[in-house]
Amino acid sequence: MSTNITERIKTFDDALAALPAEHPMVRNWTAMRGLEDKFSPNLAAYAKLCIIVAALNEDWELHWGSDQVYYYPWFYIYSKAEVETMMQDRKDKLVLLGGNAGDGSYCGLGFDSSDIAWSSADAGVGSRLAFRSSGLARYCAEQFLDIWAQYIS
Repeated sequence: MSTNITERIKTFDDALAALPAEHPMVRNWTAMRGLEDKFSPNLAAYAKLCIIVAALNEDWELHWGSDQVYYYPWFYIYSKAEVETMMQDRKDKLVLLGGNAGDGSYCGLGFDSSDIAWSSADAGVGSRLAFRSSGLARYCAEQFLDIWAQYIS
């Protein structure tokens, strides 16, 4: 059996099997099974991505308040017609590098900001979809692009 996580996790089912049944994300998914038609497709995709990210990160966990750097896939969104008319070399670059969200550069579609009130708040990237390395962020974006597209749309 390969020790490289990207060789072991190729499908959602691989990721699900890689985590113990008592993992919080697996318990959430198990509770949702059979009820997908009652949830929006992007919520089901988010639940799947949480499992995939946890499996790919193995035992790594994000620790808030530390100087830890973490990564998130950064996507440009194109219509199907735009992609179909693109030159091949540009298509090859559609999934970009995992963005560094630990040094203040906001990336991905997880950014939210509110400052039209008495207080101000913002959030970079949701920690459940953060990766320990740029390579894992990129791998997940490319390997599971259909799930990311469902989550984003």
